[in-house]
Amino acid sequence: MENMGVEEEPQGDQIPTSRRERYVGYVTSFMKREMLIIAVFTSVMVGFIVGISINKSVQAMGEPDKTTLLVVLGFPGEILVRMLKMLVLPFMVCSLIVGLAGLEKQASGRVGRRAVLYYLTTTLIAAVLGLLIVVIIQPGKKASIPTSSVKYPSARALDSFLDLLRNMFPDNIIQACFEQAKTSVRTVAVPSGRIYLNFTALSQDEIGKLQKIHVFKTEVVNQTTNYNRTYYINYRQIQVAGPVVYQSGQNFIGLVVFSIAVGLVTATLGEDGKPLLKVVDTLNKVLSKLVQLVMWYSPFGIWSLLAVSFARMDNIISTFESLGLLVVCSLFGMFLHSLCIYPAIYYIFIRENPYKFMKGLLQPLLTAFGTSSSAATLPVTMKCLEEKQKIDNRIVRFMVPIGATVNMDGNAFYQSLACIYLAQAYHYGLDFGKYIAISLAAIMASVGAAGIPSVAPVSILIVLQAAGLPPETISLIFAVDWLIDRFKTTVNVCGDCFGAAVVAHLSRNELQNGEGIDGNAVVINTRNQTKDTSLLSAEVSDNQSTKML
Repeated sequence: MENMGVEEEPQGDQIPTSRRERYVGYVTSFMKREMLIIAVFTSVMVGFIVGISINKSVQAMGEPDKTTLLVVLGFPGEILVRMLKMLVLPFMVCSLIVGLAGLEKQASGRVGRRAVLYYLTTTLIAAVLGLLIVVIIQPGKKASIPTSSVKYPSARALDSFLDLLRNMFPDNIIQACFEQAKTSVRTVAVPSGRIYLNFTALSQDEIGKLQKIHVFKTEVVNQTTNYNRTYYINYRQIQVAGPVVYQSGQNFIGLVVFSIAVGLVTATLGEDGKPLLKVVDTLNKVLSKLVQLVMWYSPFGIWSLLAVSFARMDNIISTFESLGLLVVCSLFGMFLHSLCIYPAIYYIFIRENPYKFMKGLLQPLLTAFGTSSSAATLPVTMKCLEEKQKIDNRIVRFMVPIGATVNMDGNAFYQSLACIYLAQAYHYGLDFGKYIAISLAAIMASVGAAGIPSVAPVSILIVLQAAGLPPETISLIFAVDWLIDRFKTTVNVCGDCFGAAVVAHLSRNELQNGEGIDGNAVVINTRNQTKDTSLLSAEVSDNQSTKML
């Protein structure tokens, strides 16, 4: 009687079946929905642990066992990068053509202007941020300068800029799929002045050595007294532009320009252009399915890439003791740019929680970190933005391929930071004009940089020349470039994703009024999810097949 009307709180296995089922159902649903992301995140952690734990054992091994172990350890990662690179070229071309052909002429112009403005703004902010961090903290003053015999390719700022424009218009579109133009550098000798000889102060051996190298000439000083002087002309070596050669590597910026042109022209053809668009759109869907399959292999490749990178380091502790402050400043700036600058831009224009949006980008960001290639990550990025973030597919197909080529905020940030870091380490004085030159050079060197791993040394050489620093100084930072390169790539991909969301929001009116690929609008905004009923059933089946995979 005294307990009547009072319900006891169920404990342990007395939990009602309905609550337990809901809990189990939620966990099961989450695991199924996010299984791939969980697997990729786990592979990153495993790669770190395995690479660091076996580093000492690997370095203690002799050859050829050491090289054989590293090759085998990195082989799954090599296969992943190969598969992604196999898909990235056709996927990028098809996406650009279909995306631009689905936009009206006026809409494409406005979208293009907004995209360019976004890219230039964020790249400028990144370059200035890198400059401010390195000037305030001054990490280079505490660096220990090692000796290095590593040789780097010569690069001239003007040649690199002209190569960028030259590659935008390839003379052979097939050749652009596997080669890109590059101006070679040749060395010429120019007279720098006369060196007069004092034979009384030179021995016969010294005179003989000079005669083998130089041509002696005589200058008449006074004919009356028959006083003559012997001299030779000294020469200095300078670098000038050589012939244009083709080097291995896909010419992404040329293929982007070609694809944009084809997409825009096809859009003006109306009914005549629809057969081509149908073929390209079908190929794009096939490639999307292939990307989906490749991503289920990505956890095996990502842990392999990270493990072999840490395992092959000569001495992890000494490297980070010497360059630790550079790494800390670089990571601090990149996290600041990714977690503050991008979200601020997103919130200013969209007025929604940017971190909720960023949470859905985990898969492409982890893939970018693992592969260290924004180009290889491109299919994963596009698939995530279209299917998970529900951004208009025409904006995604236009913005992301271009962003993978020209939007290199991480590169611009690190190039300005690294250049001033080297100037501090080698005690080179920089004035305000040099800081401006470094920022502008970092922006220009990052635009159009190939979206492939480890291109930073060549780009930094251009910035070093703008600052008047010798190229040999770059050897100081080479030991940690591979690690920072992964974070740079992650920042680049993050910027592409935020840019697509912002431009899609600003262009929502044009997109809703415009026509889609087959005359059926497929408009998917971040807030207004309106889909044509003719494509609804196909999309449902695609989602079901995704869950089954």
